[in-house]
Amino acid sequence: VLYNEPRLGGSARVDILIVCAHGDRTAADAVRKLLLLDEPGLVVKDAAAWLHALVDVDSDDDAIRSDVVADIVRQCTRVTPLLSKSFLTDELCSEFFASAFLLARSGRRPRAAASLALLPTLEPILLESANIPRFMMTVQYHDCRPAGALAPACFALASPLAPPASTRKVGSHTDATGAMPSGGLGGAGAADAGGVDAEASSGGYEVFISYSHAFSASAKAVRELLLALRPSLRIFLDVNGGLRAGTSWQSELYAAFDGEAPLLTLALVTPPWIRSAVCSEELALAMARVTERSGALCLLPVVPVPDELRQPMGCVDPNLLAGSVEDILISTHWATCDLSWHAACARALAVLDELQPPACVPPDPVEIDEACGRFALTALQLRPPGRPPVLPPGHAQAHVHLVYNDADDDFAAQWAAALSDALTARCALGAVRRATTAIEVDSAHAFVCCVLSEAFAQDAHCESLLQISIMRQRQEGGTLLSVADAAVPLPASCPRYIRLQPRLRLVRVATAPLEAAAALFADALVTRLRLRELGSALAGEEGAVAQRCAWAETKTVLVVVGERDAAADRLSALWVAARTKS
Repeated sequence: VLYNEPRLGGSARVDILIVCAHGDRTAADAVRKLLLLDEPGLVVKDAAAWLHALVDVDSDDDAIRSDVVADIVRQCTRVTPLLSKSFLTDELCSEFFASAFLLARSGRRPRAAASLALLPTLEPILLESANIPRFMMTVQYHDCRPAGALAPACFALASPLAPPASTRKVGSHTDATGAMPSGGLGGAGAADAGGVDAEASSGGYEVFISYSHAFSASAKAVRELLLALRPSLRIFLDVNGGLRAGTSWQSELYAAFDGEAPLLTLALVTPPWIRSAVCSEELALAMARVTERSGALCLLPVVPVPDELRQPMGCVDPNLLAGSVEDILISTHWATCDLSWHAACARALAVLDELQPPACVPPDPVEIDEACGRFALTALQLRPPGRPPVLPPGHAQAHVHLVYNDADDDFAAQWAAALSDALTARCALGAVRRATTAIEVDSAHAFVCCVLSEAFAQDAHCESLLQISIMRQRQEGGTLLSVADAAVPLPASCPRYIRLQPRLRLVRVATAPLEAAAALFADALVTRLRLRELGSALAGEEGAVAQRCAWAETKTVLVVVGERDAAADRLSALWVAARTKS
């Protein structure tokens, strides 16, 4: 018997479960009062109080406690953690968040409506600035740091759960998706579909506005102009108001490029936009749609771009980055757009109207696979050439966490064995093992290697770990590398951002199974470790102290398919068209 009292039945679901640290009880009480003020019929419970009523937290086994936590979360429609510095140091809070995170992610794949209705949504409230782990930051949150933001956030939390007044019942569950009303708060970003639910409509979004948050006012103005010209337009714009809290903002961003309808990407080019890794990903995805003739790209330079942004990044040889978004941006000439914004928006809609769905050319999986493989090989090349680097005694070791689907067990085991041998030969005696949790892929001392396959792309958990790894790559560079079986290219049904991941194409032959790729991979890992150790000293002693590879410094996580010059020419032509045509 695990419980001191019977569990709630399935018909008595809790609407909102509040998870908070002991030091945030005052904030939790305020949230409860505001929720019940808006909707008195809601069932709102405190996670810690509920758990203590069911088990003895101090004496019961940790496994029993974890089971009870998971059972509590399953019985809730919505889980609302109150994120703060105290929350991050509370073990129980972290356990509740992790349980809700995994359950919410398991519901991202299509399934029967009846089972989907039983899955909780995770909608955090950010109370104060804190060093929040990356996996928590992948979830859309209500930003309640500004004064007066708590009440609107609670209204957004409560409103979707409230049934019509004529049929209202205590504990009713009317919206399993947790859709936020227009105007609700968003944390990491939000989308606006011009009053239309783009996912519910045929084909998804029609316009994607790519911009830097430093120019969010300009992005909002462009959106308003587009909607004034065409009120029914379905627009993705990650500012407050459209992305539901609790969703994965990265997943929503990537999914916006996978709709069936023709998609126009309108990029507001500014210096922060060029520097942004996320905007670079958006550009790569937009160019993939252009290549497939299922999308168009319009560039709107908002302010002049300094010359230094067109120079090679740091001391990395730009030739080593051929095929990356950064390299294309560096070589592209930018100026301000001399059209009025109204005229530019009108021109963008004209470009959208010219797109015809029948003109779509399905992507060639083999071409994309080979292009991503060429980029990975180029970026991993050591420069200057020489013997493989070896770690000195006492150096931090190269720990590699593999992320893969169970269907790829055999392939992953062969790769792990080859990579382990290669690291041992370079005195990098770290572990090569499978990662199954967000904390493992977010570890500061580990490299992440994803084994990409069709099964991987269909696995919501693997996809979640990949997205957390991408966040690390954006911030640190040189932390994520992927591999794939060269004999099985990723099919066109996989999400575009997965198909465009740089990856080593592993060829399994009897005479040398995976050794060459493992050696290249190990050289890159050891080089990255040396660069971390040397830091600023590298500039003056590069030739004598360490070898280098472009992967160790670039933050590229998506590859532009096609030759570098051709891609740059396409960008320049698109800029000229946006600037000169009316």
